[in-house]
Amino acid sequence: MSNHNQAWRITSVDLHKKVIPINKNHYVFGKHQLGSGAFGRVYPAQRQKDGVNVAVKVVSLAESSSSSSYLVESFLNEVRQSTRLSSESKHVVKMFDFDFHPSGLAFIVMERGDQDLEKTLISQPTLPVSQQKVLWRQILNILITLHKHSIVHLDLKPSNLVFFGNRLKLVDLGIAQKANTRGQGPNGTFGYTAPEVRLAPHDAWPRYTSRADIWSVGAILYWINYGTSPKYDHHNRSYRPPHDLPSIKEENIVDVLRHTLQMDPYQRSSTNWLAQHSFTRSS
Repeated sequence: MSNHNQAWRITSVDLHKKVIPINKNHYVFGKHQLGSGAFGRVYPAQRQKDGVNVAVKVVSLAESSSSSSYLVESFLNEVRQSTRLSSESKHVVKMFDFDFHPSGLAFIVMERGDQDLEKTLISQPTLPVSQQKVLWRQILNILITLHKHSIVHLDLKPSNLVFFGNRLKLVDLGIAQKANTRGQGPNGTFGYTAPEVRLAPHDAWPRYTSRADIWSVGAILYWINYGTSPKYDHHNRSYRPPHDLPSIKEENIVDVLRHTLQMDPYQRSSTNWLAQHSFTRSS
Protein backbone atom coordinates (compact mmCIF):
# COMPACT_ATOMS: atom_id res chain seq x y z
CA MET A 1 0.00 0.00 0.00
CA SER A 2 1.17 3.50 -0.72
CA ASN A 3 1.90 6.29 1.75
CA HIS A 4 0.42 9.65 0.82
CA ASN A 5 1.82 12.93 2.08
CA GLN A 6 -1.40 14.74 1.33
CA ALA A 7 -4.33 14.10 3.66
CA TRP A 8 -7.23 13.33 1.36
CA ARG A 9 -10.62 14.84 2.08
CA ILE A 10 -12.90 12.65 0.00
CA THR A 11 -16.46 11.60 0.64
CA SER A 12 -18.56 9.12 -1.30
CA VAL A 13 -20.55 11.97 -2.89
CA ASP A 14 -17.74 14.01 -4.45
CA LEU A 15 -15.68 11.42 -6.33
CA HIS A 16 -16.81 12.47 -9.82
CA LYS A 17 -13.81 13.42 -11.99
CA LYS A 18 -11.46 13.17 -9.02
CA VAL A 19 -8.05 11.65 -9.76
CA ILE A 20 -7.31 9.40 -6.82
CA PRO A 21 -4.09 7.47 -6.18
CA ILE A 22 -4.76 3.86 -5.26
CA ASN A 23 -1.62 1.92 -4.50
CA LYS A 24 0.81 3.00 -7.27
CA ASN A 25 -1.81 3.91 -9.88
CA HIS A 26 -4.08 6.91 -10.42
CA TYR A 27 -7.77 6.53 -11.25
CA VAL A 28 -10.25 9.05 -12.67
CA PHE A 29 -13.69 8.44 -11.18
CA GLY A 30 -16.91 8.51 -13.18
CA LYS A 31 -20.18 10.04 -12.07
CA HIS A 32 -22.80 7.34 -11.71
CA GLN A 33 -22.69 4.71 -9.00
CA LEU A 34 -22.61 1.14 -10.36
CA GLY A 35 -23.98 -0.49 -7.24
CA SER A 36 -23.79 -0.76 -3.48
CA GLY A 37 -23.19 -3.52 -0.98
CA ALA A 38 -23.22 -4.16 2.74
CA PHE A 39 -20.14 -2.01 3.39
CA GLY A 40 -19.51 0.16 0.35
CA ARG A 41 -20.46 1.68 -2.97
CA VAL A 42 -19.06 0.81 -6.39
CA TYR A 43 -18.12 3.47 -8.94
CA PRO A 44 -16.82 3.41 -12.52
CA ALA A 45 -13.28 4.68 -12.99
CA GLN A 46 -10.48 4.72 -15.52
CA ARG A 47 -6.84 3.92 -14.87
CA GLN A 48 -5.01 7.05 -15.94
CA LYS A 49 -1.82 5.48 -17.30
CA ASP A 50 -3.48 3.22 -19.89
CA GLY A 51 -7.19 4.11 -20.02
CA VAL A 52 -8.38 0.74 -18.70
CA ASN A 53 -11.95 0.91 -17.40
CA VAL A 54 -12.38 -0.50 -13.89
CA ALA A 55 -14.88 -0.66 -11.05
CA VAL A 56 -13.83 0.70 -7.66
CA LYS A 57 -15.47 -0.28 -4.40
CA VAL A 58 -15.29 2.55 -1.87
CA VAL A 59 -15.67 1.73 1.81
CA SER A 60 -15.86 4.35 4.55
CA LEU A 61 -13.91 3.06 7.55
CA ALA A 62 -14.77 6.10 9.67
CA GLU A 63 -18.52 5.52 10.03
CA SER A 64 -18.14 5.05 13.79
CA SER A 65 -15.35 4.08 16.13
CA SER A 66 -17.31 1.06 17.36
CA SER A 67 -17.62 -0.47 13.90
CA SER A 68 -14.36 0.65 12.26
CA SER A 69 -12.32 -2.39 13.30
CA TYR A 70 -15.05 -4.70 11.99
CA LEU A 71 -15.14 -2.78 8.69
CA VAL A 72 -11.36 -2.99 8.31
CA GLU A 73 -11.42 -6.74 8.91
CA SER A 74 -14.30 -7.18 6.44
CA PHE A 75 -12.41 -5.11 3.86
CA LEU A 76 -9.20 -7.13 4.24
CA ASN A 77 -11.20 -10.35 4.20
CA GLU A 78 -12.71 -9.38 0.84
CA VAL A 79 -9.25 -8.57 -0.55
CA ARG A 80 -7.87 -11.94 0.58
CA GLN A 81 -10.82 -13.96 -0.66
CA SER A 82 -11.05 -12.19 -4.04
CA THR A 83 -7.34 -12.66 -4.70
CA ARG A 84 -7.42 -16.35 -3.85
CA LEU A 85 -10.66 -17.29 -5.60
CA SER A 86 -10.14 -15.32 -8.82
CA SER A 87 -6.76 -17.00 -9.31
CA GLU A 88 -8.48 -20.33 -9.91
CA SER A 89 -12.01 -19.51 -11.05
CA LYS A 90 -13.08 -17.62 -14.16
CA HIS A 91 -16.36 -16.85 -12.36
CA VAL A 92 -14.89 -14.58 -9.64
CA VAL A 93 -14.02 -10.97 -10.44
CA LYS A 94 -10.31 -10.07 -10.61
CA MET A 95 -8.89 -7.48 -8.23
CA PHE A 96 -6.18 -5.09 -9.49
CA ASP A 97 -5.40 -2.77 -6.57
CA PHE A 98 -6.43 -1.88 -3.04
CA ASP A 99 -5.45 0.88 -0.66
CA PHE A 100 -6.32 2.81 2.50
CA HIS A 101 -6.45 6.62 2.55
CA PRO A 102 -5.99 8.97 5.51
CA SER A 103 -9.48 10.27 4.74
CA GLY A 104 -10.91 7.10 6.25
CA LEU A 105 -11.83 5.62 2.87
CA ALA A 106 -10.58 2.31 1.54
CA PHE A 107 -10.60 1.27 -2.12
CA ILE A 108 -10.73 -2.03 -4.00
CA VAL A 109 -10.09 -1.78 -7.76
CA MET A 110 -11.66 -4.57 -9.85
CA GLU A 111 -12.24 -5.42 -13.47
CA ARG A 112 -15.45 -3.81 -14.74
CA GLY A 113 -18.18 -5.93 -16.27
CA ASP A 114 -21.27 -5.10 -18.28
CA GLN A 115 -24.49 -5.38 -16.29
CA ASP A 116 -25.52 -7.36 -13.24
CA LEU A 117 -27.97 -10.26 -13.45
CA GLU A 118 -30.73 -8.30 -11.73
CA LYS A 119 -30.71 -5.42 -14.22
CA THR A 120 -30.34 -7.80 -17.17
CA LEU A 121 -33.37 -9.90 -16.29
CA ILE A 122 -35.53 -6.91 -15.38
CA SER A 123 -35.18 -5.88 -19.02
CA GLN A 124 -35.67 -9.50 -20.17
CA PRO A 125 -38.13 -10.99 -17.65
CA THR A 126 -39.00 -14.20 -19.52
CA LEU A 127 -36.02 -16.51 -19.87
CA PRO A 128 -36.27 -19.84 -21.74
CA VAL A 129 -35.37 -22.95 -19.73
CA SER A 130 -32.32 -23.57 -21.95
CA GLN A 131 -30.90 -20.14 -21.03
CA GLN A 132 -31.77 -20.68 -17.38
CA LYS A 133 -29.66 -23.83 -17.41
CA VAL A 134 -26.66 -21.90 -18.76
CA LEU A 135 -26.97 -19.36 -15.94
CA TRP A 136 -27.63 -22.05 -13.34
CA ARG A 137 -24.46 -23.98 -14.21
CA GLN A 138 -22.38 -20.81 -13.83
CA ILE A 139 -24.01 -20.00 -10.49
CA LEU A 140 -23.27 -23.55 -9.30
CA ASN A 141 -19.68 -23.17 -10.47
CA ILE A 142 -19.36 -20.14 -8.20
CA LEU A 143 -20.94 -22.04 -5.31
CA ILE A 144 -18.62 -25.02 -5.79
CA THR A 145 -15.57 -22.73 -5.83
CA LEU A 146 -16.64 -21.05 -2.59
CA HIS A 147 -17.33 -24.32 -0.81
CA LYS A 148 -14.11 -25.91 -2.07
CA HIS A 149 -12.31 -23.27 0.00
CA SER A 150 -14.72 -23.65 2.95
CA ILE A 151 -16.12 -20.16 2.38
CA VAL A 152 -19.76 -19.34 3.02
CA HIS A 153 -20.80 -16.21 1.14
CA LEU A 154 -24.02 -15.36 3.06
CA ASP A 155 -25.29 -12.82 0.50
CA LEU A 156 -25.46 -14.41 -2.95
CA LYS A 157 -28.06 -12.53 -5.01
CA PRO A 158 -28.65 -11.33 -8.60
CA SER A 159 -27.07 -7.90 -8.05
CA ASN A 160 -23.81 -9.55 -6.90
CA LEU A 161 -23.49 -11.48 -10.18
CA VAL A 162 -22.22 -9.44 -13.14
CA PHE A 163 -21.97 -10.36 -16.81
CA PHE A 164 -18.60 -10.14 -18.52
CA GLY A 165 -19.80 -10.92 -22.02
CA ASN A 166 -21.72 -14.19 -21.57
CA ARG A 167 -19.87 -15.12 -18.39
CA LEU A 168 -21.24 -14.48 -14.91
CA LYS A 169 -18.81 -13.41 -12.21
CA LEU A 170 -19.22 -12.94 -8.48
CA VAL A 171 -18.27 -9.35 -7.61
CA ASP A 172 -18.88 -8.95 -3.87
CA LEU A 173 -17.39 -10.96 -1.00
CA GLY A 174 -18.00 -8.34 1.69
CA ILE A 175 -19.57 -10.52 4.40
CA ALA A 176 -18.20 -13.91 3.32
CA GLN A 177 -16.57 -15.92 6.09
CA LYS A 178 -15.04 -19.27 6.86
CA ALA A 179 -17.68 -22.00 6.95
CA ASN A 180 -18.63 -23.43 10.35
CA THR A 181 -17.44 -20.33 12.20
CA ARG A 182 -19.63 -17.99 14.19
CA GLY A 183 -20.98 -14.82 12.63
CA GLN A 184 -23.02 -11.95 14.00
CA GLY A 185 -26.66 -11.84 13.00
CA PRO A 186 -28.72 -10.66 11.30
CA ASN A 187 -26.90 -10.19 8.02
CA GLY A 188 -27.42 -10.23 4.27
CA THR A 189 -30.46 -9.48 2.11
CA PHE A 190 -34.03 -10.46 2.93
CA GLY A 191 -35.24 -13.35 0.77
CA TYR A 192 -31.87 -14.18 -0.77
CA THR A 193 -29.90 -14.75 2.41
CA ALA A 194 -30.75 -17.95 4.27
CA PRO A 195 -33.30 -17.51 7.08
CA GLU A 196 -30.91 -18.70 9.80
CA VAL A 197 -28.61 -15.80 8.80
CA ARG A 198 -31.11 -13.05 7.96
CA LEU A 199 -33.46 -13.73 10.88
CA ALA A 200 -30.80 -14.34 13.53
CA PRO A 201 -31.19 -12.25 16.71
CA HIS A 202 -28.96 -9.19 17.00
CA ASP A 203 -27.24 -10.58 20.08
CA ALA A 204 -26.67 -14.04 18.58
CA TRP A 205 -23.45 -15.43 17.13
CA PRO A 206 -24.67 -18.52 15.27
CA ARG A 207 -22.37 -20.94 13.46
CA TYR A 208 -22.99 -20.64 9.71
CA THR A 209 -22.49 -23.59 7.39
CA SER A 210 -22.18 -23.82 3.61
CA ARG A 211 -25.86 -24.80 3.52
CA ALA A 212 -26.71 -21.12 3.93
CA ASP A 213 -25.56 -20.58 0.34
CA ILE A 214 -27.74 -23.47 -0.87
CA TRP A 215 -30.78 -21.38 0.06
CA SER A 216 -29.32 -18.39 -1.80
CA VAL A 217 -28.78 -20.16 -5.14
CA GLY A 218 -32.31 -21.54 -4.88
CA ALA A 219 -33.57 -18.01 -4.19
CA ILE A 220 -31.78 -16.72 -7.31
CA LEU A 221 -33.39 -19.45 -9.44
CA TYR A 222 -36.75 -18.58 -7.87
CA TRP A 223 -36.24 -14.92 -8.79
CA ILE A 224 -35.28 -15.83 -12.37
CA ASN A 225 -38.64 -17.60 -12.73
CA TYR A 226 -40.98 -15.43 -10.65
CA GLY A 227 -39.34 -12.00 -10.66
CA THR A 228 -39.20 -11.78 -6.87
CA SER A 229 -37.34 -13.38 -4.00
CA PRO A 230 -38.98 -16.20 -2.00
CA LYS A 231 -40.66 -15.71 1.36
CA TYR A 232 -39.48 -17.28 4.59
CA ASP A 233 -42.25 -19.82 5.22
CA HIS A 234 -42.03 -21.96 8.34
CA HIS A 235 -44.37 -24.51 6.74
CA ASN A 236 -41.71 -25.09 4.04
CA ARG A 237 -43.75 -23.60 1.22
CA SER A 238 -41.08 -21.07 0.25
CA TYR A 239 -40.60 -22.79 -3.12
CA ARG A 240 -44.20 -22.17 -4.13
CA PRO A 241 -45.01 -19.28 -6.50
CA PRO A 242 -46.30 -15.91 -5.31
CA HIS A 243 -50.09 -15.93 -4.85
CA ASP A 244 -50.77 -14.05 -8.08
CA LEU A 245 -48.63 -16.29 -10.32
CA PRO A 246 -49.08 -19.86 -11.59
CA SER A 247 -46.43 -22.46 -10.84
CA ILE A 248 -43.74 -22.92 -13.47
CA LYS A 249 -44.20 -25.93 -15.74
CA GLU A 250 -40.61 -27.20 -15.69
CA GLU A 251 -40.73 -29.89 -12.98
CA ASN A 252 -36.93 -30.05 -12.72
CA ILE A 253 -36.84 -26.39 -11.67
CA VAL A 254 -39.62 -26.93 -9.13
CA ASP A 255 -37.68 -29.89 -7.72
CA VAL A 256 -34.52 -27.81 -7.31
CA LEU A 257 -36.49 -25.05 -5.60
CA ARG A 258 -38.17 -27.55 -3.28
CA HIS A 259 -34.81 -29.00 -2.21
CA THR A 260 -32.99 -25.68 -1.73
CA LEU A 261 -35.63 -23.42 -0.17
CA GLN A 262 -35.96 -25.32 3.09
CA MET A 263 -36.12 -23.31 6.31
CA ASP A 264 -34.07 -25.95 8.14
CA PRO A 265 -30.53 -25.83 6.67
CA TYR A 266 -30.04 -29.55 7.31
CA GLN A 267 -33.03 -30.36 5.11
CA ARG A 268 -31.47 -28.59 2.11
CA SER A 269 -29.76 -30.66 -0.54
CA SER A 270 -26.00 -30.56 -0.94
CA THR A 271 -23.92 -28.86 -3.61
CA ASN A 272 -23.05 -32.28 -5.01
CA TRP A 273 -26.75 -33.20 -5.26
CA LEU A 274 -27.43 -30.01 -7.20
CA ALA A 275 -24.48 -30.66 -9.52
CA GLN A 276 -25.85 -34.12 -10.33
CA HIS A 277 -29.47 -33.01 -10.74
CA SER A 278 -31.01 -33.54 -14.17
CA PHE A 279 -31.78 -29.81 -14.45
CA THR A 280 -28.05 -29.11 -14.18
CA ARG A 281 -26.82 -31.96 -16.37
CA SER A 282 -29.37 -31.97 -19.19
CA SER A 283 -28.84 -29.82 -22.28
